[in-house]
Amino acid sequence: MALGYREAAIQGALGRYTRTIVDKKRNPELARRGRVGSVLGGLLIALALSGCGSSEPEAASTSGSTASTSAPSTDTTSTTTPSSDTTKTEASTTGGTTANTEAMPTTTPEATGDVKLTGPKILVSLDGGKSFTLQLDTANAPKSSAGIEALVKKRFYDGTRVHRVEPGFCVQWGDPYSKNGVSDPRVGTGGSGNTLPFEPGKLPFVKGVLGVASKGAGTGGDGQIFVMTGDSPSLNGGYAAIGKVVKGMDVVEAIQVGDKVTSMKIVP
Repeated sequence: MALGYREAAIQGALGRYTRTIVDKKRNPELARRGRVGSVLGGLLIALALSGCGSSEPEAASTSGSTASTSAPSTDTTSTTTPSSDTTKTEASTTGGTTANTEAMPTTTPEATGDVKLTGPKILVSLDGGKSFTLQLDTANAPKSSAGIEALVKKRFYDGTRVHRVEPGFCVQWGDPYSKNGVSDPRVGTGGSGNTLPFEPGKLPFVKGVLGVASKGAGTGGDGQIFVMTGDSPSLNGGYAAIGKVVKGMDVVEAIQVGDKVTSMKIVP
């Protein structure tokens, strides 16, 4: 078994002390130095013995939590919940960055059925011909919904790519930098330049819910959006929930990082 650092110190001191005594008997020239060595050896032993309470160095402090997987954020250095740039530390397939994104039991969109949506519907078309439909919750998040609707009408999202996919958590897109590919180091930090007011809404963050990515809980976003592919109650109240998927959730769950949003448009 390996010796602790204090045992090693004691053993070394004893060895040097013993060798000094033996050598001075063989060589008279060492007799004088032997006396000095004896004193030093004794001091080394005393110092070593003074710390024998533990055989190992004190472990380095492990205080401070590990990087939390965050929500959709718009800051690549952010480790908060849905921000337009989030980095989940486990099984993340994002091309760029993240409240807690631990896997939660999934819930179907019907779990939000008590919140009746009356806002416009948005058809999201992807390369390859697949699509899904969102509906906004204008009654409970009017300003945020209006902001996203305005961006859709300006074709802000057309050509952007999905830059974050975390199975069982979310799919995120809406960064203009992603139009040239998700390998651009700026991907995850871009937006429309117009900050939306923060409105938590009434929809819980369960599978199928549409949210607005931001730089952190309680702050408004500016264009990046995400759809939940699992449940994450820790996001409730901290991020704007503005609608949900009403058709094509299977398409959302099959999305991969880099998939292109060819268009988003308001439909009847």
